[in-house]
Amino acid sequence: MDILRHLLDSSDPPGEPHRTGKQEQFYDETTNASAVTVFWEDVSALKTLLDSEATTPIPDGETLAVGTVPTDVPTDELSLRMAHEQLLSELNRLATRWEDQLDASPSSVWLPDDYSVRMETYLRHCEERIDNDADPFSPPRSFGRVRSLVGRCSAADNDDAASAFVGREHVPLTDSERR
Repeated sequence: MDILRHLLDSSDPPGEPHRTGKQEQFYDETTNASAVTVFWEDVSALKTLLDSEATTPIPDGETLAVGTVPTDVPTDELSLRMAHEQLLSELNRLATRWEDQLDASPSSVWLPDDYSVRMETYLRHCEERIDNDADPFSPPRSFGRVRSLVGRCSAADNDDAASAFVGREHVPLTDSERR
């Protein structure tokens, strides 16, 4: 009651609360991500697909399929090859980080915000390679698991209920890791 009496008796208006800068620090240390349910077999299937696709040569004159590339990426041959290599590298790092985070199967992992678009692009690229008769690439038996994983990632990315602000250290491929 002494605090209440002091506030009522004080003729001075309350001062501006002291700001510590924690709010800015909070936003610098977090990122938006979506929770996705992942099985051991999903991560293994993704890594198998990445390895299989990366080690099967793309026919001469072929690159990352133009129809699968977002409109902001230049579509000349060098840019498409670089985009393909970057996509392989990022997905490999994502799978490795998820593998490190799995403590049970199934488990919940964090998907970086809007990252499902990259996964869909890669999946479409693989499907176009499969449909190309001149391409020696054939998908591993676990290709269906990758499709399922990409579907769950897309659903989580589009569902506000699955997204949260998460400490950057828990989310694979934060801005500092993408370089």
